[in-house]
Amino acid sequence: MLSILGIALAGAIFVGVLGLGVALELGYFPDTVAVAKEDLPEHVVRTLRDAGIVAEDEDVLFYYGGGLLDYLEDGNLFTDRRVISYWSEDGEVMVEDAAYAQVADIVADYADSWLLYSEVTVTRADGTQFVLLVAAEDGGDREFVRRLRSTWQRSR
Repeated sequence: MLSILGIALAGAIFVGVLGLGVALELGYFPDTVAVAKEDLPEHVVRTLRDAGIVAEDEDVLFYYGGGLLDYLEDGNLFTDRRVISYWSEDGEVMVEDAAYAQVADIVADYADSWLLYSEVTVTRADGTQFVLLVAAEDGGDREFVRRLRSTWQRSR
């Protein structure tokens, strides 16, 4: 009897892990790496638009979701118009952003390990700042910053 329960439990765990893997692969949960526009699922962009984080006519160029199970838990991204950091607090989505014309500087403090987050400090012309956290996994943090700086420089 115990062996049957053990096999059933192992089977349930296997199916659960397999299902989670499929859901992650299909983009139903935030990815663990920074994602360029061309690899970002459309339903993620729709979620950001529906939450009022990104306007309908904005083009998301790069995205990193810091949430574990929900795209609206936490995220950092940039669009064709601005750089954005958002998070959920007491059920409300909070947003820090800056249009490229407002940005005075972008400084990256890269993580020492792929398991950590790099910090990208965005300084506005008025001296205020906000920080984006981007996973260092697969060099996504460096590509995120490279493309962010390039987009900012072109927009100035």
